[in-house]
Amino acid sequence: MAGSSRPGSGGCHEILHAIDQLFPGTGNHGELAGVGALFCTYLRGEDRGRALLSACLARHGLPRTPADLGLSHAEFSKAVREKTGDGVDIVFEHVGPATLNESMRSVVSGGRIVICGSTSGVKAEIMMPRLFWGQMDMLGSTMGNVGEFRAVLDAIDHGLKPVVDQVYPLSDVEAALTRLDAAEQFGKVVLSMEG
Repeated sequence: MAGSSRPGSGGCHEILHAIDQLFPGTGNHGELAGVGALFCTYLRGEDRGRALLSACLARHGLPRTPADLGLSHAEFSKAVREKTGDGVDIVFEHVGPATLNESMRSVVSGGRIVICGSTSGVKAEIMMPRLFWGQMDMLGSTMGNVGEFRAVLDAIDHGLKPVVDQVYPLSDVEAALTRLDAAEQFGKVVLSMEG
């Protein structure tokens, strides 16, 4: 996985070595490379590659998320920050309250956080000194404009498939919500009206 010749493909190796240095014994080299590679496909926006890699890792019972390795969001973020030095220039925050402060820790002084979602809730509490001392920009953004929405619909018509973690019958909504509350899913949790 780490041998790809794509630009930036070494990111998965950088992440695995940072995890191994900060949290020894978390996983073996291959497991850490798999999680790192999956994360890098997400960062590069490679939806099809991410779906294929995720399915392959799941099929073999291998970890796909930091949680599968026993790492919290904060620990995984620390490993990523370890390899970026002072942090990153921009963070796309789509989870909301559960990860916003971690996103704020991840940007460089003068960095930007683009808030484009709030799946973990609609109200967030932030550390104001971190915001102003870090001279951060926070920008709210929607998922796209009408033209972009039409382009996504066209891509779906031509075979684009969302990454689905698990499908539950509507009668099992409580199990679906439990899965979401655990925050261990990779992809969409779907409720089916059929069956």
